[in-house]
Amino acid sequence: MEDFMVVDDPRRIRAMADEKRIRLLDIRVKDQATVGQLASMLGEAHAKIYYHVKELERNGFIEMVRESARQGAAEKFYRTRARTFLLGLGLGMHGSVEAIARQAAEDDLLKWRRQNVLGVDFRQVARAVVQDTLMIEPEEKVLVEGGPHQQEFLEALVFEVWNAGADAVLEVRGDDLVTRGLAELKEEALGREPLLRKGLYNLIDCRIALDPFPDESVFENISEERIGAWRRRERQAVEALQGRTGRTVWIGFPTPAQGARLSTGYAQLYDMFWKAMAVSPERLEGEAGPYLSRFRPGEELTVRGRDGAEVKFTLDESPRVVTRFPRGSRGESWRVGFLPAGEVRLPVRPASVYGIFAPDDFVYAGHPVKGLRLGIEAGRIAAVEASEGKELIKKVIESKDASSCLAFSIGVNPALNQVLGYELLDMVAPGTLTLTLADPNGHLAWRLWTSQARMGSGLSHGDVDLP
Repeated sequence: MEDFMVVDDPRRIRAMADEKRIRLLDIRVKDQATVGQLASMLGEAHAKIYYHVKELERNGFIEMVRESARQGAAEKFYRTRARTFLLGLGLGMHGSVEAIARQAAEDDLLKWRRQNVLGVDFRQVARAVVQDTLMIEPEEKVLVEGGPHQQEFLEALVFEVWNAGADAVLEVRGDDLVTRGLAELKEEALGREPLLRKGLYNLIDCRIALDPFPDESVFENISEERIGAWRRRERQAVEALQGRTGRTVWIGFPTPAQGARLSTGYAQLYDMFWKAMAVSPERLEGEAGPYLSRFRPGEELTVRGRDGAEVKFTLDESPRVVTRFPRGSRGESWRVGFLPAGEVRLPVRPASVYGIFAPDDFVYAGHPVKGLRLGIEAGRIAAVEASEGKELIKKVIESKDASSCLAFSIGVNPALNQVLGYELLDMVAPGTLTLTLADPNGHLAWRLWTSQARMGSGLSHGDVDLP
């Protein structure tokens, strides 16, 4: 059953426009019933209700969900195809208002679903993020960034930072602003040094960013020169964090635009995000336990992927579970983390990494990347092959300086029961293996994941299926 159905075909609106049919739809949202049961509820003749039921079924409002035999006759049980029905047909000068009304209705229904179906309170999640995951301390200075559609959650995060005795600044910047800037700003303005943001980054101790990367489809019709200028501007701001002690935490709150690009849709992404965010650090640490005892520093490991792809590397340090992001020690460099949490990090000895890594297919800058295979020699990307998107990926690796292997990670978040095609959720799905690539300075530059891998030891343990 869908959460809601928008009815905008005049013929279907007319088919619904009957008092008895409206009552039937309202009854059937709650449960399934036979025509006889419905007739009894409404105090009407069986034949009359049968006619209305068949009209609702023919127009796609209800469906038969099961059939059972009773006293030698087949009984059919019917149920609505959605929990909520919205009538919408924009007419006249302001017909475009219909799309706005639909989006508002969808947002409200998703909030209702989060609270009443998933049982998730975003204020409690924000409190857990600030207190249990980020461990914000009094007098810390925190920057909270996100888009307009995330305003409520952003404000909840800011409030919980204040509640922890720290201070916060909120910056709201949506994809529309980035798109307009890329398309319309003069070249000198597009490439101008971001003095205010650099100054702000020089002051903060923690940066919480929702939608950390703009929807890559905004780059589709923009020249490489303008994209390069925008990325250099962003890099100049972020460079202000390097050499300091602190942390950036990306939160993978999906956008409607991202949902529209994926076959799963926005509603499923939204559900998976909140369910994954609601898993406690304690449970994630429990899920990670078998891996923490499984691998040892100095052990030679092998990752086997699709089509014979195989990467060998030596584990540099003990594996660690990445579920919490406390304040770093004085002198420690700026760190980067991701939420929803739930990864076991396997730091590698860079020079020990050899072989071919084959990540899942994905979409970048509005373009599909398929059959990607990265050749790795002594911990560096030496070759790029792909059945689709090869030149694009070569440019991305070059522009990000993403050439060095930093770590592998294994996802352990039990709330994610499938790979959705959205990286900030898929990276923590159980059974997903992620390769982290760094720039020449050792800073995180890019991450690629595969859900089709086996990992084992080259010494004595043999292959292990990732659960």
